[in-house]
Amino acid sequence: MATKEKKSRSPFQALVGYDHLERRENGIVIGMMVEEKHFGSRERIHGGAAATLLDAAAGSAFFDVIEDVERTVTVQLSVHYLGRITAGPVVAVSHIDFAGKTIGHASASLYEGSEGGPLMATATGVFRLYRKSDAR
Repeated sequence: MATKEKKSRSPFQALVGYDHLERRENGIVIGMMVEEKHFGSRERIHGGAAATLLDAAAGSAFFDVIEDVERTVTVQLSVHYLGRITAGPVVAVSHIDFAGKTIGHASASLYEGSEGGPLMATATGVFRLYRKSDAR
């Protein structure tokens, strides 16, 4: 696996406000400062914002870690909410569980504060992998 340059922020990534913090051997870490714009009701993060972070961490792991993967599309994402997140930092840590030719499976965990902090949500996902070697 070759090292890749840091990806530029997409318009959606800039809108939500998360950043890639670290690339690991089999996944990535992304982080975000939860602000009022991310709240649903009762000054807590909206479930969709939490799901976005988990999806971004899990899906991005494939093209950040596997040289031949140029993009991914989420086929299925299952999220389990475990706690309430208010304002402050969060990190999503992903792990590639399987990478076939066109389908991959990854998991991600969302922590309040930093990795090792309170576990707030988990997700597993199936992703369509688009590989450079398959380009026509």
